[in-house]
Amino acid sequence: MSRAYVPEDYHPAGELGRWVVYLSWGYLGSMLLYLVTVALCAVAVGGVTENLLVPTLRVREDQALMLAMTAIGVVDWLGDVLLWISTIVFFVWLHRMVLNLRAMGVEGIEASPHGAWLWWLVPIANLFMPYLVLRQIGDGSRDEADDDGGLWTVRTVNRLWGVDITLLVISLVLPIVAGFIVGVIMVASPVIFEDPILFMVVSFVWMGVLMTLEVWSCLLCIRLVSRFTSWQATKAERVLDWY
Repeated sequence: MSRAYVPEDYHPAGELGRWVVYLSWGYLGSMLLYLVTVALCAVAVGGVTENLLVPTLRVREDQALMLAMTAIGVVDWLGDVLLWISTIVFFVWLHRMVLNLRAMGVEGIEASPHGAWLWWLVPIANLFMPYLVLRQIGDGSRDEADDDGGLWTVRTVNRLWGVDITLLVISLVLPIVAGFIVGVIMVASPVIFEDPILFMVVSFVWMGVLMTLEVWSCLLCIRLVSRFTSWQATKAERVLDWY
């Protein structure tokens, strides 16, 4: 069995797709590790603080706080590294997927291989163009007769867009509103912010909302990458001249 003809621009994207999935799961794991580390450090530092009986034990509190901040910083750094690496591999995957679709002669692919990932870096345009490209990749990779696959692509990409926009709004707009509300509360009832437990609860709730949206976005990306990669591999076996 040998291949009679395969365009030079076609290269299977399966390996890249798997790496995107692995790195994404690694990033999700780092988020869970971050939450656990923050919780454990808060408990540890809180315990040290409550057991202070004489001023000389203040050194223990400072040391505990320094160790806690170091541990949190290391875990946060690990998450950032995984996020950057997974993003780069995801961009390479986008480039490869569009390149393959063009090599197979699939129509309706308006994005260029470079534009498929560059749109994510262009302000304003990155609010909608990347998601249009994802839909083109999904529609081009699936079997034309698979109407359910087309509906799945639209629903999943739309959900990803909605989650990402919500995360953007919460990250950029709500802190401004929250800052104003905090200022009003501090003037009206400053005692609220003197309660460390209440402050910790509010911080964890805020962090939990952001991380929940990040996890949802990441899971949707994993599903899209896995499904689109599988579709394209199946289509390539039929469209290209394999013997």
